[in-house]
Amino acid sequence: PTLIAQGTADTTVPETATNALVSALCAKGTPITYDTYAGADHRGSVAASLPDVQAFVAARLAGVTPATTC
Repeated sequence: PTLIAQGTADTTVPETATNALVSALCAKGTPITYDTYAGADHRGSVAASLPDVQAFVAARLAGVTPATTC
């Protein structure tokens, strides 16, 4: 499983590029959890996504299968 976090104000990695990556991975059957963070830029998305990242990792360590956004 893969978690992808995207800030909607990111100009380093534009949301359109991440959307294309997510679509390609989903098409190959990769289980993706894709979260966006309104107003967050490239660095800001790290802080904004931290609670979701922690929950994602904790669930994986507990053996819980993630929901996919594909």
